[in-house]
Amino acid sequence: MPTPVPQRSRRIACVGLVGRERISHPGGLIEGWGGAALYFAGAAVSTGAQVEVITSLTNSDRRRIERDLADLSSSILMNSVPTDRACRFGLTYDDSLDLADFEYAPGGAEDDRTAEDIVRRLDAALSSGTDHVHICPLPASLMDLVAPTVLSRPQAFSVQLHFSVISESHHWLQKLIPRATHVFMNRAEAKSLSLMESQPEVRAGGGSSDGATFVTDTKGVFVEFGRERLRFEATDVEALDPTGAGDAFAGGVIGRSIDGASLASSVNWGLALAALTVATASSHGMLRISQAGHRQDS
Repeated sequence: MPTPVPQRSRRIACVGLVGRERISHPGGLIEGWGGAALYFAGAAVSTGAQVEVITSLTNSDRRRIERDLADLSSSILMNSVPTDRACRFGLTYDDSLDLADFEYAPGGAEDDRTAEDIVRRLDAALSSGTDHVHICPLPASLMDLVAPTVLSRPQAFSVQLHFSVISESHHWLQKLIPRATHVFMNRAEAKSLSLMESQPEVRAGGGSSDGATFVTDTKGVFVEFGRERLRFEATDVEALDPTGAGDAFAGGVIGRSIDGASLASSVNWGLALAALTVATASSHGMLRISQAGHRQDS
């Protein structure tokens, strides 16, 4: 797959949680930086995009993450609000690499003042030429501020779901999804969301008929696009660690899409990143995916 060469670097603002993660699976224990926003950003920069990650971090975590991820500093801007409470993730996989347990502490992102500062930074990004906004899974208190901000602005946006936030942010998802250009979820999340709707199908609208909804599973992805329902198969790889695969897929799709690539090209790029992510067991999720993206080109 050739490296995409955009006419200019597209700018993506990604709002989400960032923190240390602890992953336990049959291959051992992994500790490093994680969160959907990091995995998304690492994938998106492989397409040539510039990504501004808008989040909250303790001063200590910010210094450490800037040191550990220094190689990506030219492509990814960590625009973080200082907070006293760190975000942490814990994931446990069984022998089949199915998620057996998920724990997370959202940290300062749930504090009213921190959430307000995050939204102010998002608003500033939207006013300075950002091409696209990606909304990662957020605590309800933060989504209450992010959603109306994004809905009030002209920029295109995408939404990524997670089973932990569907019920508490359902009223905002009802407003966001019909106007999103891209909506990402896995099969279990799609089922959970559809059970809460009066209509069985929940689709992205993009404000028109141009929105695409992506429902991933371990074998690939179903794409609802207008009246079409397409199936794309994933690359068959030896799975070592599935963490971040869905986020990497979303980052690859958005990065390619906003550069004008076709739906098929964007999906295949995202699937290639997701496959390489699953096949790599190491820490620092953002680096893992970004490096995977560069390995595609060799």
